[in-house]
Amino acid sequence: MSKTLQPDNLFNGYVAPRVVKAVSVGAGTYLRGMVLGEVSGAFKQIGEETFTANTVYGVVADNVTLTDTGKIELYLSGEFNKESLTVKSGVQVNDLIIPGRKLGIYIS
Repeated sequence: MSKTLQPDNLFNGYVAPRVVKAVSVGAGTYLRGMVLGEVSGAFKQIGEETFTANTVYGVVADNVTLTDTGKIELYLSGEFNKESLTVKSGVQVNDLIIPGRKLGIYIS
C-alpha cells in the first residue's frame, strides 16, 4: 500500500513530542485535524453536546472513512495550529487550549 504525503499546517512546531495511539471508533468519516473526546467510553468529535474540560482526548492523524467499527490513529500530544483543528458547532478551538495543554496537546 502506498501513501502520498501532502503537506498541511496541522503542526505548529516540532518541540513537543507527538505520541500516536490507535483507538476504536464507530462508523463515520474522521478527518485529519478533527479533535475527538472520550464520552462514556466512546470517541466522538468534540462539540457542544460532548465538550467538557475532561473529554478532550486527541487529534485525528489521517482521513479515514469507516463503514463499521474500526481503528483510527490519534495524536495524543504535539503542537497544533489552531486553524487546522476542527470541532463541531457550539465549541471553539480556543476552548480547547487549556484542557489540551494538560494532556500535552499544545494549540496556538
